Amino acid sequence: MKKTKMVAAALALIMSGGPMNYVQVILGDISITAIAATPENYSDGKFNFTLYSDHAVITGPVGKVEELSGVLKIPSSAKGVPVTEIGQKAFENAKSISSVSIPDSVKKIGSFAFSRCFELVSVDMGSGLEDIYYYTFEGCMKLKNVKFSPKLKGVGGCVFDCCTSLEEVTLPASVKTIGVFAFRRCESLKSITIPNMDCTIEEHNETLGGFTEQTVICGAAGSLAQEYAKKYGYQFKAISTPAFGDFNGDGAINAIDASEILTIYTRTATNNTKPTSNELAYCDVNKDGAVNAVDASYVLSFYAYNATNKTKISFTDYMKKN
Repeated sequence: MKKTKMVAAALALIMSGGPMNYVQVILGDISITAIAATPENYSDGKFNFTLYSDHAVITGPVGKVEELSGVLKIPSSAKGVPVTEIGQKAFENAKSISSVSIPDSVKKIGSFAFSRCFELVSVDMGSGLEDIYYYTFEGCMKLKNVKFSPKLKGVGGCVFDCCTSLEEVTLPASVKTIGVFAFRRCESLKSITIPNMDCTIEEHNETLGGFTEQTVICGAAGSLAQEYAKKYGYQFKAISTPAFGDFNGDGAINAIDASEILTIYTRTATNNTKPTSNELAYCDVNKDGAVNAVDASYVLSFYAYNATNKTKISFTDYMKKN
C-alpha cells in the first residue's frame, strides 16, 4: 500500500504544470522517471522574478537597486501568475525610494527586503500580507507611516530596527507575535497599539524600543501586552478591543472576518486545541464557547444582509434578531 501511494505521488509530479525537469524516483524494485516542477527566472523589463507554476516571487529590479527612486509599486502578477512574495534582500539599499505600495496578492516579505532604504517614508502593505521576516525595514530612518495588512500574523525580529522616525504604530488584531528587537532603536516611538490580547512579545526590554519613559503600550486590560509593560516598566493604556465578529479589527465585518474564523476553526480542529481568549472574544459570535463554521455563517449572512438592504443595522442587533 505504501509503495502504491508513493508511485501515485510520483505520477502526480508528471502531471504538474509549469517549467519542468526530470527526476528519477526509485521505490524498491520500481524505478520511475518523473517530471518535477522547477522554478524559472523571468524579467518583465523592470523587475526580476522567480516563477513557479502557480505563483511568482519578485527578486529585485532590473539594473541597480540604487537607481530606483520615488514611488515603488510592486506588481500583482508576472507572466500570468500572482506575485505572492517579495524575496530576501529584493530591494535592500534602494536608498532613494520614498514609498512602497504592496498589492493584495503578496503574502510574504523576505528578510532584509527593504533594509536601509534611507528615504523611505511610507509603506502600504496591502490586505493579503501575512508574514514579515526579520530585518525587513531595518535602518529605514525616515519611515513614519505604515499601513499594516489586516491579515498580518506576526512582526519578525528586528523588522523595524533603527526606524528612528516611527512615532505611532497600530498593529491589527490578527498579529499574534512580535519578535525580539522588532522595534529596537525606534527612538521617536511614542505609542504602540497591540489589540490582540494573546499577542506574545519576545522577552527583552528593547523589543518595543526600550524607551520606557516616552513609549506608551496600548492594549486590552489583562492582555499579554499589559504584562510586558509591567515587567519592563513601560506606561500602559487600556483600550477597547474590536467588536466581536471583526477579528481583524479594521472596523468592518465581512467575508474577510468569516475567512479568518474558518481558519481558526480548521487549525483548532486539526490540532485538537482550543481557541485563545482573544479568538473567542472576537469570533465566537453566537457565544456557544466555540469558534466554528456556524460563527462564520453568521458573519457572512450579516454581511449579505447589510449589502442588500438600504437600512443598515449593527452586528449586535443582527445577532439579537437571529
